[in-house]
Amino acid sequence: MVGIPLIVAGEGPDTHRGLDHDDWRERAQWPPGYGGQVRTRLLDRDAELRALTRQVAAVRAGAGRVITVDGPAGIGKTSLLAAVADSAEADGVAVLRARSSPLEQEAAWGVARQLFEPLRADEVWGELAIGAAKLATRALDPATAEPASAGDAMYAAARGLVWLATNLATRGPAVLVVDDVHWADAPSLRWLAQLARDLDGIALGVLCAVRSGEPPSDPGLLAELLAAAPEPPVRPRPLGPLAAAALVSDRMPQASASFTSACHAVTAGNPFLLSLLLSQIAADGTEPDDEAARRLSAFGPEQVARAVGRQLARLPDGASALARAVAVLGRGAPLRHAAALALALTDGDDRFGRLDVVARRHLDGVEQLEQLDHHFGRQGGRVASAHRFNLSSRHS
Repeated sequence: MVGIPLIVAGEGPDTHRGLDHDDWRERAQWPPGYGGQVRTRLLDRDAELRALTRQVAAVRAGAGRVITVDGPAGIGKTSLLAAVADSAEADGVAVLRARSSPLEQEAAWGVARQLFEPLRADEVWGELAIGAAKLATRALDPATAEPASAGDAMYAAARGLVWLATNLATRGPAVLVVDDVHWADAPSLRWLAQLARDLDGIALGVLCAVRSGEPPSDPGLLAELLAAAPEPPVRPRPLGPLAAAALVSDRMPQASASFTSACHAVTAGNPFLLSLLLSQIAADGTEPDDEAARRLSAFGPEQVARAVGRQLARLPDGASALARAVAVLGRGAPLRHAAALALALTDGDDRFGRLDVVARRHLDGVEQLEQLDHHFGRQGGRVASAHRFNLSSRHS
């Protein structure tokens, strides 16, 4: 989940050459800070940063809370969390960080250990792990003689972790940052859900990022955690044309205006996919000119299609074929047509029933293709040409 990085001083849009580029930049009224003079600004994220820093300020004032960032893969959730956490840390807030992974879902207490491991080597640990908080060692010490993986032992370990986090907050404001919390192991997720109910009146926040549309490790526990948030999730928007142009120009100062526009269009403003696309183009040695722009619009970027394919692979059975069908037919196609094409894409395998289940579960017959587009990270329509290219290559 990589967001837009920062504009490097001395580079960026001001390195454009040629009358057309200069006129285009002036007509667009380039936003302040996009001229390559700032190292720490995320592009197109002012509103999101204000919303998050305001909630962190409430935590510092003693209004503990769960703070969530929700969005599709690659939209920049990780970068937002990092920026807010770094800012809070600079203001004296104790920040503990963890990142969940689908490869570690079966590792009990993995997220809890990531959060507290740095403190265990600190001299402050002896002041935190006291009283009821000592029970947290059942979860944090993998060599413990009492594995806390079920029943009373799990409950005691979770309560110990709640006390441990509370003790940390008594020393000063603290924020636990958990990226990709939907992939958190079940014991850690259960503890976070319990902690969320005890945040009132203490200077402790849980800042977490959730990938929309991604099947969670435990839907019930995740819902319990997210329901504790007092405010709606912060949802990062796709990058606008100006922000995308800033990134393209920073990486490729000689890029033509049509190439810049094509990069934004084919990635739908998704920061990760845009960065991936630019890396592929640079690796291929392709000139970022009008001809490259036409090729992007005609065939789509192979790397973008691969990235979306990896996301689809984690969704319920049949979702990938259905998404490919929607991409080929276009967003306005009736769902029944997409389902029929998806059946054909499975090369005769009888999966229609499962495709129908996927469609009904995720679309529910309302705003069908728009919801599908959101469920698959808003990239379905944008990778249509890439899927057409892949299909034609496969059957040629």
